[in-house]
Amino acid sequence: MKPRLLICALALLLLSGCVPQPAPSLYSEREVLAQLQEAYGVEFTLLASEPSGSYNPYTGSYIENGKRYTLAPVDDPSLRFEAVDAIQLSNSGPIPVIFPAKYHYFRDSLVDEYLLRHMLRFFAENGSGYETDPLCVCLPAEGWEAQIEGLAERLEQLNGEFPFSTGRPPLNRHGIQFRLDVCPGVYASDYINFYHEEIYGFNAEEAVGKLRDRWECNFVTTSLAFALCELFEENDVAYTCNLPDPDGEDGSPYIRCHVILPDEAEMERVFPLLDTFFAQLGDEYQVPGAASAGLMIDFQKSAESVSWETCRPFQREAPYVWFDTEGFRARVRRSLFPVMADDAGSELIVGDRITIDGDNLIVERGDQTVIIDRSACTGSGADNDGPDGNANIGANGDGMGTGIGSGGGAP
Repeated sequence: MKPRLLICALALLLLSGCVPQPAPSLYSEREVLAQLQEAYGVEFTLLASEPSGSYNPYTGSYIENGKRYTLAPVDDPSLRFEAVDAIQLSNSGPIPVIFPAKYHYFRDSLVDEYLLRHMLRFFAENGSGYETDPLCVCLPAEGWEAQIEGLAERLEQLNGEFPFSTGRPPLNRHGIQFRLDVCPGVYASDYINFYHEEIYGFNAEEAVGKLRDRWECNFVTTSLAFALCELFEENDVAYTCNLPDPDGEDGSPYIRCHVILPDEAEMERVFPLLDTFFAQLGDEYQVPGAASAGLMIDFQKSAESVSWETCRPFQREAPYVWFDTEGFRARVRRSLFPVMADDAGSELIVGDRITIDGDNLIVERGDQTVIIDRSACTGSGADNDGPDGNANIGANGDGMGTGIGSGGGAP
């Protein structure tokens, strides 16, 4: 019994990392060349070697001992690639171990370098700008759809060529970033995976559709924001707006225009301007990507106000850009210019939406907001509020919302 217990205890210690385990050894240079020749079926030349770093970014593991080799195929000496031979440490359990497990890691970047060669040739043939780390192609304003389709075809052709036909996966090049400029400082982009289960290629139609939607979204967001600012400037409307920086790099702009309405007279002047502006927009704005546009129009009584009423003039179905003038104006009037009880009477009627605020009832009635002293209310209805003191008050689905900010003034 005792020997059996001793064996079990020793096994447990080995599994828990409390006893040192034999470490695997690195390949010799001859073994490195043999491994690569067996994998690819061609001969290689070893050009240089050096100690590897202490961390492998591809696996997220620490390296106890390792070498980094520079090599080239004998028949293609201009194509250089790297191979890493390392002893890595594994300590991924919930309890840290004293002696972590060690395992042998050997990978190479031959497939990655051949991929990069084919892509750079394609970019040169089509006059595309590009970056290699990470791989990103800057598409032209005209004919970008054809370039994406052409690249998808080129990648599919690689499946029968060396070294892609060997089944060896790329080390870190599994996709590409497409970039399409919208205006100075703003662009649209999408990342596409082109390697799936030993097959190279991607769905060009899907890639074009996704990039087009993102371009339309960013185009509508920025173009409408600049046009609105021009409208406000021409008509002396007080506003602030966080327009994108022309020297910046923004792939997903989010813009808020804060319009100052100090009184109802200014509101009645501004809303017809907005109604005409949106009614005259061209068809280039009525595109599916506009449904996701990141542009908001906030209405507030002063630049120092920390609350405002928000309008988002977009919807998920055509027309994608739509300004509900009457609906938005009614909401802004209720929020910014409520009618006092002395002007509207204190009697509650069916259909009122009530919020209790201390000694006052804030009543939404049609397109007006009425503030009533609770002592003026009769009956028990004023006390039958919910746990938060609100009755039928919440988010609305008409493209408007009440915003409460912090700090001093509009962001």
